[in-house]
Amino acid sequence: MIKKKAPLKLVPVIQEVFTKLNIDACGPLPITSKGNRYLITAICMSSKFPEAIPVSDISSVSVTDALLNIFSRMGFPREIQCDQGTSFTSALTTEFLKDSEYLSGIVLLCIIHRVTLLSDFIER
Repeated sequence: MIKKKAPLKLVPVIQEVFTKLNIDACGPLPITSKGNRYLITAICMSSKFPEAIPVSDISSVSVTDALLNIFSRMGFPREIQCDQGTSFTSALTTEFLKDSEYLSGIVLLCIIHRVTLLSDFIER
């Protein structure tokens, strides 16, 4: 029996840096001298530029603070991909990204955990 392969889909090329981010939380790690135990990691999907912000916990407050830290240096992306961690899908984080006075409705795409095609960059 010959199986017919599914057609390949074209993935649009990202024209500008820092318009699409992939974020994740790493840890728990050994506690630092400043009391940080986790990392909020972000990677630009076009330039592959990585960021890692140390935080003491992975609450939604820590996530929004880490994102503000990144945005203050790099500008605001149009889209953020993340897994379905509670700190990323919480009401505070989604409200912060969609309805903030300074952010013009950043699209938050929460993907299924372990979907390697979409989250491979940040999971490494």
